[in-house]
Amino acid sequence: MRASRIAAITVMGAAAFGVSATSAYADEGRSGRIETSPHVVKPGHVVRLSTEACHCGPAKVHVTIDGKRHWVKLAKWTAEGKTGWFKVPRDTDPGRYEVEGHCKWGRGIEGAFWVPKEHKEHHRTVHHHHHHHCAH
Repeated sequence: MRASRIAAITVMGAAAFGVSATSAYADEGRSGRIETSPHVVKPGHVVRLSTEACHCGPAKVHVTIDGKRHWVKLAKWTAEGKTGWFKVPRDTDPGRYEVEGHCKWGRGIEGAFWVPKEHKEHHRTVHHHHHHHCAH
């Protein structure tokens, strides 16, 4: 009988600790936002990802598109915090895309951007022309 009571106390102690640790992290995580600019990004265009949550070193984040993870490093300091850039693939479907990752020391950060519905064929020709123009 006595042994089981000690075990019960240990479990209670661990549970209480677990709860306080979780709430502390939840508190931290509140400002772990990734700002996306622009918030709506056309396929083939670049979205800027930035966070003010990571002060000590760069952050690594990823965007999953068509089941493929694209990693982006947020390492450059700008007015918006640690910043990186991601070029949305041209064949990306319309919808909301999550950006998730963490700071160098483990804090989770997240954000999202939207890809609008548009006439893809028209966009492709415009993009090619623009790209060709830039090559000169």
